[in-house]
Amino acid sequence: MGYVRIVNRISLRNKLVISFILILLPMFILSFLSIGMYSSEIENKLINSAIGNNEQIINNIDNSLNMLAKLSEYPLYDENLIEILKRDYDGLPNARHVKSNDFEKANDLLNYNIVFYSNMLDSVWLYGYKYFDLRGRALVERMRSDYSITSEEWLDRIISADGASVIIGIHYDNQKLPGRNLVISVGRLIKDTLTRERIGIILINVDVHSLEKLWMDRGVTPNTLFYLTDESGRIIFSKNKEHINLTLDSVFGESVNFNVRPSQEIMLEGNKYQLISSQSSISGWRAISIIPTNELFSYNIKMYKIMLLIGLGVVILSIAAVYLITTSITRPIYALSNNMRKMGEGNFDVPIGNYYGEMGVIGLAISMMQTKIKNLIEKIYLEEEEKRRAELHALQAQINPHFLYNTMSAIKWMANIQGATSIENALNSLAYMMAYTSKWNNDFVSIADEIIFIENYISILELRYYNKFKVHYDIEPEVRNYKTLKFLLQPMIENAVFHGFEGLEEMGELHISIKKDNDEVVFKVKDNGQGFDTKRLKYILEEDKDTTRQRFNSIGLSNVHKRIKLHFGEKYGLDIKSTLLKGTEVTIVIPAIPNNTDNKGGVYETANR
Repeated sequence: MGYVRIVNRISLRNKLVISFILILLPMFILSFLSIGMYSSEIENKLINSAIGNNEQIINNIDNSLNMLAKLSEYPLYDENLIEILKRDYDGLPNARHVKSNDFEKANDLLNYNIVFYSNMLDSVWLYGYKYFDLRGRALVERMRSDYSITSEEWLDRIISADGASVIIGIHYDNQKLPGRNLVISVGRLIKDTLTRERIGIILINVDVHSLEKLWMDRGVTPNTLFYLTDESGRIIFSKNKEHINLTLDSVFGESVNFNVRPSQEIMLEGNKYQLISSQSSISGWRAISIIPTNELFSYNIKMYKIMLLIGLGVVILSIAAVYLITTSITRPIYALSNNMRKMGEGNFDVPIGNYYGEMGVIGLAISMMQTKIKNLIEKIYLEEEEKRRAELHALQAQINPHFLYNTMSAIKWMANIQGATSIENALNSLAYMMAYTSKWNNDFVSIADEIIFIENYISILELRYYNKFKVHYDIEPEVRNYKTLKFLLQPMIENAVFHGFEGLEEMGELHISIKKDNDEVVFKVKDNGQGFDTKRLKYILEEDKDTTRQRFNSIGLSNVHKRIKLHFGEKYGLDIKSTLLKGTEVTIVIPAIPNNTDNKGGVYETANR
């Protein structure tokens, strides 16, 4: 019972507010939870995208290394190279000449059958196995005379592989002159396919800078750090050239574990980074992306803030809607209650007002009761009749339109004096429209006056929708001297601006065309707005008041369509063509009727007096 008393003491308005809050609160909670889930999903997708970027780079590298490994198989199937590798020059009477010929021949074969198939190669070397002497080379003009392949630590790896391809990580090319450039290599021990005798070694070198061709974009964000490391953890690629051929530990220290796959969050110099690591199953190389967390999730953070702002806006709008709805419900009740209190105090002249729905029924009943009481009082207090009539006439009096024109004219001149040109122009347009609406009782006006009305109407729309659309006129001078129905184009322009351009990201384009075609005048209003589904065309020209199904001012269009047919016959009317998201074109055809009316001193001059 105590709960019931507390509830009964709450005002009707507060009860309604509490009810709306209890309805909307779960919706807001669910919305914010959805935003959190959406944000988390976007973060996962961004990380997966960065992982995919690394995996693609690794795939590109694996494909290139597989191609190099395939190219290193060529000497196994070339009888000429096998013969050159197996030839023993000791004891030959013309050994020097034969060796020179073999060298040139091997060079040509390497160039035509290996270098030709890849533009990444830096050099190709072919050695005999017995003395590790050079039997051929490609892409090399000069080499070190004191070089010996036996000094290379990777030679044992190639021999131990016993004919399988060996991928050699970043190292210096000690053979080629000038200088020593950093390369990665693919080497293979060459064995005679018949005797399985070891006859030579082939080494294919690729400059590390050529590997950059294998990926288009190393950075998911502007400040992403990308590294490519070989099987021993030495850096093959880095934006910082000083890091190349160093180990990751020497650059970042041993606190960062780069072997974790596929991603983890790390701290570098007090900032959060996402570490993305992908490893090749073929070479053991790693593609490592170190992405600033704030940059990777910047879009997500921005969207989260936008959603929060939208949510805040929805909350504010909801509160405003609750206020308006509760006010619309309680205000008539309070007003009727206040009026009834005044009637109880003896004031039976208080206006009840017009209400709708159930409040309209109550208001009508009170109004009827008020009338009956007044009639009874009227019989008793006849002397007050004239006074009451005067008061009623005073309440029903209307402001003379000329007073409004004169008042706007005064405001216009004040705006002119103060240099407020936009206000002056708006008042001119409004004055013309008021004069145009109220001055003439005839349905017909000249097309010239209709054009002036439309120009003034559009000038007011441009104040409201500043820089949202622009208008193009294509009006033949001849048609200005013909008649048309009043307000013929206004509903089409209203639909184009209010509905067609709603939510349009680009500049709205409105084309108004009036031309004479034989004995007819053709009006066209075309826009590049949102358009609508053609299935709704059959409802547009019918006075369908189901506003939940349509967004067009179909009542205005239906009115124009019917007026045209009533005045000019079934032959004439509106034709609407619309394409969703591409725009709408409305065509009106009426007969060409010359205008013989003298419009001097008409609407335009009246509005500017």
